[in-house]
Amino acid sequence: MRNGLFIPAAVVRVAVGVLLAAAAATAAAGAPSLVRYMRIRAM
Repeated sequence: MRNGLFIPAAVVRVAVGVLLAAAAATAAAGAPSLVRYMRIRAM
């Protein structure tokens, strides 16, 4: 029973980690363009 409950929990944890990593990568990739956009607006 514990083993059957442990495996889905591990899969969910890995999926959440992948989603967080993808979100962080997207934010890191979008940050320079966002800074450039704000700088152009400021000028």
